[in-house]
Amino acid sequence: MTPKNEQITSFLHEYFTMGYAPGYAVMVKGKWGAGKTWHVKDVAAQRIQDETGRGPIYVSLYGITTASGIDDEIFRQLHPILASDGMRVVTRVAKGLMKGVLKIDLDGDGKDDASINPAMPELDKADIFKKSSSRGLIFDDLERCEMTPKELLGYINFFVEHSGNKVVIIGNEKELEHRLQTDGDKSEFASMRDKLVGKSFEIEADSKGAIIFFVNELKSEPAATFLKSRIDLLCEVHDATGKQNLRDARQAILELERLLSHVDAEFLKNEDAARDLMTSFIILFLEYRSRNLAINDIVSVSTRSMVASMKGNASDDKTDIFLDLNARYMSYRWTEGPISADILAQILDTGHMDADVINASIAKSKYFSTSEEPDWRRLASYFRLEDAAFEGLLATVLRRFKDNEYKVIGVMRHVVGILMSLAQEGLCPMPSDEILKQAKANVVGLKDAGKLELSDEHFGELDGFGWGGLVFASRDVPQFDELTQFIRNTWEETKAASLPGKAETLLKALQEGDIQAARSLYLTSSPGGGMFHDTPILANIEPKKFVEAMLNASPSAVIAAMTAIGERYKHLNVSPNVKKEKGWLVVTAALLSDEATRNAGRVSGLRIKNLASRMEEAVSVFETS
Repeated sequence: MTPKNEQITSFLHEYFTMGYAPGYAVMVKGKWGAGKTWHVKDVAAQRIQDETGRGPIYVSLYGITTASGIDDEIFRQLHPILASDGMRVVTRVAKGLMKGVLKIDLDGDGKDDASINPAMPELDKADIFKKSSSRGLIFDDLERCEMTPKELLGYINFFVEHSGNKVVIIGNEKELEHRLQTDGDKSEFASMRDKLVGKSFEIEADSKGAIIFFVNELKSEPAATFLKSRIDLLCEVHDATGKQNLRDARQAILELERLLSHVDAEFLKNEDAARDLMTSFIILFLEYRSRNLAINDIVSVSTRSMVASMKGNASDDKTDIFLDLNARYMSYRWTEGPISADILAQILDTGHMDADVINASIAKSKYFSTSEEPDWRRLASYFRLEDAAFEGLLATVLRRFKDNEYKVIGVMRHVVGILMSLAQEGLCPMPSDEILKQAKANVVGLKDAGKLELSDEHFGELDGFGWGGLVFASRDVPQFDELTQFIRNTWEETKAASLPGKAETLLKALQEGDIQAARSLYLTSSPGGGMFHDTPILANIEPKKFVEAMLNASPSAVIAAMTAIGERYKHLNVSPNVKKEKGWLVVTAALLSDEATRNAGRVSGLRIKNLASRMEEAVSVFETS
C-alpha cells in the first residue's frame, strides 16, 4: 500500500471508531478503476468493526433512482431475514394464524428486538437505522446514481446531521461534475458538498497492493495456489500493460483462475508453458477490455505482430496498435502462448471454456508436441528465420506446392497466402499471378482425382480470417480472393455432381430405417445429425422411387422419415437451400396422398397420409416465409 493510501486507511479507522458523532462525512475520490472501492471496502473497512464484529454497511448507488431504493438496500443488509420474500410471506401468515407471539432478533445480537402477532404494526425503518448507527455507512458510485446530486446529498445529510451516522462517500467527482449542465448546478453541488463533507481524500492507484489482495482472496484449488506462487510475475506483466483500471485487473485474475481450473495440472509443471500462458492471457484480456484490440485482432495476433515488426520504428505508422504492443511487450511471448489465439479469442468473446479444446491446444503447442511443425507453418514465421533456414524452407514449400502435395484446402490457402506475401516483399521467385495459376491447377487436379474435400458443408476452410489456428496471409490481395472464390465454385460443382449418388445411398438408408440417415436431414446435435440440413439432396430422388421406398419400409422407418421431414424445414434462416425442394415436395406429397387413399382403413395408409401431411406443411412454410 502506498504511504498516502495508508494514511487514508488510518484516518478512516480513527473516524469510524470515534466515540461521538463527528457531524461530517468523508469523501474518497479517484479515477474510475483506481481502486477506490477496493481500498475503502476491502482494506480499510476490514479494520473497522463494531461491538458485534460487523463492519460498515456498504451501498452501491449505481442506477438507484430514489431514496427509498437506498432505504431498502440498507434495510436488507441490516435485517436480511426480515427483508427476504419468504419472511414477508411468513409475516402475513403469522398475523392471520398465530395465537402466540413470535420473538424476532433484528440485529443478530442474541436479544429479542421485536415480536409478531395479529396486531403487529409495520416496522419503522428510520428507527431501525438509528438503532444501528454504530456500524457506519459507505456510499459508493456517487457519480452513477440516477438521483440528482442535490437530492442525494440531502438524503445522505440526514444520516450525518440528524442520525449521527459516520458516512464515507466514494466517487469520481470529475465525472459527476460532467453531468451538471449549468454553472448554477455546479455551484449548488459544491456548496452542499462543502457543508456535508468534512474531509476529502484522493486515492492513489496501487496496482501491486491490489493484485496481491486479489490473488490472496482466490479460493479454488489448485489454481489459487498456482497464482499465489507467481504474484511477482502477475504484477510485472500488469505493470507492462500500463493499465490503471484495477477493476479490470481483478476480473483478469478471476478469469485466469477460471481458465487454469480447466488446464491439466501436468501442463502447468512446464514453467515456460505456465509463464507464457499467464502472460498471454493477462495481456490479451486487458488489451481487449481497454478496447485496444478487437476479437479479430486477437485471432490474428501472431501475424499482425510479425507484420508490425517488419515495419520497424513505431513512428513509421502511428495508426498500427501492434507497433506499440510489440514495444511494450518485447520481454514476453504474448502472441504465441500454449493456447492458440483463436481459442483465447473465443474465450474472451463468449466466456465459454471447454477443457478438452483448451488442453488439446496446449498439447499441440511447441511446449509439448513431439511431432515436427509442418514446413509451411515454419515458413509462415519467415521474418524470424535465418537466411539459410528461410531459403531451404522456401525451396521445399515451392516444390511441394508445384507437385500438388498440399491436398487439404485450408493448408493450400495458407501456402498460397504465404507465397503471395513473400512475392510482395520480393522474396519469392514466383509472382502472385503465377502462384494463383498454379493453385487453380492444383484445385482442378484434386477435383479430377476425386480428392477435393472440405471439412464441412459451410466451407470451414474458406471462411474467416484463418484456419487451423493461424490467420491467412495475403487475405487482402485480389489474387488470394480470386482463388478462394474459384475453390468455392469448383467445390459447388463437385458437390452438385455427387448429389445423385449420395441421394441414392440416402434413400436406401431411409428405407432400411437408418436413424442417422434420417438425422442427416435436419439440424441436431445427435450423432450424424445435420450433414445435409442445407443441401437440397431430396430433390435428387425421383418422387416415385421415394414413395415406393416408403411403402416397402418398416413402420419405424416411415416414422423416422416423418420426423426428419417435420424438422427439416423449421430453420430456413440457416438452411435456405432446402427451399429448392419445394417442387419435389409438392409432387411427392401428391403421390403419397394417392397411396394413402388406396390404403385407407389400414395403419400403413395412416402413416403414409401423415408423411404426406408433413410435406404439405413444409410447402406452406415456404409460401409464408
